[in-house]
Amino acid sequence: MAIIEEAKIIGHREINGKKIPIIQCATETKIYHTDSGKEYDSEEAAKADVDDPATTTTSEQIKRDVQIKVANLHQMIGALTK
Repeated sequence: MAIIEEAKIIGHREINGKKIPIIQCATETKIYHTDSGKEYDSEEAAKADVDDPATTTTSEQIKRDVQIKVANLHQMIGALTK
């Protein structure tokens, strides 16, 4: 199960007298066990599997694939102001 975070404006900065938004891009993160293919729904779930003495899972077996989705500024501002 991928962890999805939507794009959002997290602040503004003034540059040459203009208020420019600071954008956090949308991300999709997949956390999984490399040997078994088991997917985790959070960092905490993956850590719990590593910390569980009943499993042989090590932190080296936990991988993350992160996809960053970048929208241009015009699309981002338009999407948030509608």
